[in-house]
Amino acid sequence: MPGQATPAVLGLAIDITEDKARERRLLASERKYRALLDNAVDAILLADMEGKLLDANRQAEQLLGYSREELSRMHASELHPTEELPQVQAVFRKLSKAGTTRVTHPVIRGNGEQIRCEVAASLIRYGDDTVIQGIFRDITERERRMQARLEEEQRHRTTLIREVHHRIKNNLQGVVGLLRQQAGAHPELEAAMTGAIGQVQSIALVHGLQGKGDDLKVWLCEMVEAIATATAPLARAPVEPSIDLGAGSPIWIHTEAAVPVALVLNELIQNAAKHGGGDGVQVRLERDAEHSARILVSASGRLPAEFDFNRGQGLGTGLELVRALLPQQGARLEFEQTGERTRARLELTPPLVHF
Repeated sequence: MPGQATPAVLGLAIDITEDKARERRLLASERKYRALLDNAVDAILLADMEGKLLDANRQAEQLLGYSREELSRMHASELHPTEELPQVQAVFRKLSKAGTTRVTHPVIRGNGEQIRCEVAASLIRYGDDTVIQGIFRDITERERRMQARLEEEQRHRTTLIREVHHRIKNNLQGVVGLLRQQAGAHPELEAAMTGAIGQVQSIALVHGLQGKGDDLKVWLCEMVEAIATATAPLARAPVEPSIDLGAGSPIWIHTEAAVPVALVLNELIQNAAKHGGGDGVQVRLERDAEHSARILVSASGRLPAEFDFNRGQGLGTGLELVRALLPQQGARLEFEQTGERTRARLELTPPLVHF
């Protein structure tokens, strides 16, 4: 030491036993944390409040197809399709308020494959730091099995419904046969029987169309043509159906409205044939606008002077039935007199018809 005749060394000893103990405890804690993280059954990711990924376990590496180092350089938004980002951002906002969320997200793996994951996220606070823990569970196969089961149930249901419609149609056709026999046996009842036959026959046609396809839909073009064709023998006059829907999509009629509209069309055709001049009935289906269909039934003849369909004046039995059956929403019926021809115009719009 300076100023001393004899050289000397000054030594300073600091007790670091506690520091070393803390280091050992910290190391042990980190090893325990890593063991718990890596041996978890599910994939686990840690992120900060901004969405930057901080850590991941082995299951997350396997599930997502990225290494831990690659994930630590990524943002949570990079794991999802672009269209899913608003939902991801909403989850982070909800986490900051509620502390936990459970949602299902599409997730993109490192190889580009898209899977479906159930993500349970929660806030973890330790000291002054807060991180988000996300537990990812691949439910792609579970959803696929569920979808397959639902599709199988739907096919089974459709088959049963088609069978029911088919049986109803067959039973109604049996009723039509009995009515025809009675009409033949009692000529004085022929007019009333003809009306009843047309009504039952129209209902049978609708059920036949509903049981025809896998979608159980009643396509308006098929219904108009079927009823016009079936009504011609009853009307004892030529009935000429024509369909012109242009290049637009096909039109189908709501299931609950199919029978009333079919009965209305049957009555209009029979009424036109009954009061027409004998030169036949023209039935035309056309697209009136983007979301509107029009059925025109025309024949020669004039309307009575006192005729007013909306007020129910000057109507016969058939048109009174039409007025009672006409759906309140999506259907409007008007009558026009053009020279010596009368035309009924039935306008159909949503929700009664679909395009």
